[in-house]
Amino acid sequence: MTRILDATFDGEVFRPDTPPGIEPNTRVKLAVEEPADSDTPPLRHARLTPAESLERIERLRKWVHESPPIQGSTPPPIDRESIYLDHD
Repeated sequence: MTRILDATFDGEVFRPDTPPGIEPNTRVKLAVEEPADSDTPPLRHARLTPAESLERIERLRKWVHESPPIQGSTPPPIDRESIYLDHD
C-alpha cells in the first residue's frame, strides 16, 4: 500500500508530521520530494505514470500520422519499446 506522508528531516531521521499508523520497526521505502520553494533544482527527467506514458504515445502516434510524409519514406511504427529504450 502506498501513502503520502509529510515529514521533517532533523539531520538524522525523518519524523512524520502525523502518526503513520504502522507498527514500530517496520521497514518502509521513502521517496523524498522537497518543497517547490527550495533551492534544489528540479529533476531533469521526471518519471511518467503508465497512463501519462500511454497518452504521450498516442499523441506521438497521432502527430506522426497527421504530419505530411517525407518524400520517399514512410513513418516508422511507434510503440512503447521504441520510445522508451533508454528508460527502466
